[in-house]
Amino acid sequence: MTTVQASEPATDTRYKTQRLMSTVGAGILMMLMSVGIGFGFTVQVGMERFGVGATQYSIWMSAFQLSCALSYSAIGALARRFPVRNIVIVAGLLATASMTGMAFAPTFLWLSIGAVFFGIGFAGCGIVTANALISQWHTHGRTGTVFGFVASGVGVGGFVWGLIFPPVVSSGGFTGTMLLIALIVFICSVVNALVLVRSAPATPLILTPEPAGHRNQRKAALAGLGVVVALLVASSFIFALEGGWPLVMAAVLQSNGISLTTAGLMISLWALVAIVAKPILGHISDRVGMLPLFILLAIIFIVSLPGMALFGHLGEWVYFVLIPVVSLAMGVNGVVLPLVVLRSVGRSAFPQVYGFTLTAVSLAVAISLPLWGLSRDLTGSYNAAMICAGFAGVAGLALLYVARSVGRKKSAPTDEDDLSGAYVGASKSE
Repeated sequence: MTTVQASEPATDTRYKTQRLMSTVGAGILMMLMSVGIGFGFTVQVGMERFGVGATQYSIWMSAFQLSCALSYSAIGALARRFPVRNIVIVAGLLATASMTGMAFAPTFLWLSIGAVFFGIGFAGCGIVTANALISQWHTHGRTGTVFGFVASGVGVGGFVWGLIFPPVVSSGGFTGTMLLIALIVFICSVVNALVLVRSAPATPLILTPEPAGHRNQRKAALAGLGVVVALLVASSFIFALEGGWPLVMAAVLQSNGISLTTAGLMISLWALVAIVAKPILGHISDRVGMLPLFILLAIIFIVSLPGMALFGHLGEWVYFVLIPVVSLAMGVNGVVLPLVVLRSVGRSAFPQVYGFTLTAVSLAVAISLPLWGLSRDLTGSYNAAMICAGFAGVAGLALLYVARSVGRKKSAPTDEDDLSGAYVGASKSE
């Protein structure tokens, strides 16, 4: 006999209401993921405040990313044991307090120390907890579409932040901008968790006989899980080397002679496209399949950032044309990656394994951020970093497709359910 999870009929009104509330709450958590756009607006005023260059100033952003990287796996493990709502509240309070302290940091050292604590809190009230909510509440065949709509919260947030940050930077400088980020974090995490986020009900357990042949298949799948996770982590790290773009976007645009106001409009355009693009990417994965989606994204990676680096000198119109294309590329982390992880390792293992991949993503971003700054300090522009980032995205995407193919073979006996033990008979339904 083996223990399996019974399907949730999801027919009562209370269940549907709480699922809708939690889905909206997950979208608001995804809005928080784009607040890093504000970091880019602080580059110029922050360099002046602390008397440092672009490379050194990016160190605190790397400290933030590294602390996120070291926390994501732990957050994923906690999400399997404790209510997501509680995790978001505690993490949100830590992130809010840390960012408030960073706003008044007397030296660059204290700014960097605060960034470490901010990263720990931020890891617990963002993409891991948001996607954990979706994987727990949505067990139907339209999960990809839901992931896409929730991930579009990044675009909604980016649109809003692109409009409000420029005037705040102009009037409030470094301190005002950082306090605004703290306020945004508090609302999108603590208030959101208290009002909207709910924990998914425990799925009833039933006992069903497990054929001997299936038992052997399941053991083989478990034995190969480590290979799948390693491939997922490696691919996440490689394509995320371009992930520093949202954090430095404002600085890149300003360094190319674009005014603060116009840069804000471009960022809002980037975010608007993300709102539409991510649900479309999720829908493509559900209806057409992953292969066409991967081919499309590979083309986008080649055209987007390298295109801006090579042709940006022709005028601002180049940025207005290509920034929406960059927005499509950002859908890999918010839509494609969680889907590939979910379909490779199963729902039970999803939060923790997804945490591993986000650890790799954050490490890659942390490593790449000083390189973005070094590109500017050595060459006077970010063009070299943009070209390298685009091609790193293609390489990582190719490896992610390999991971997805291996994962499908390894997890075939258990489909998308728990690899740790579940024989679901032919009557299984979602």
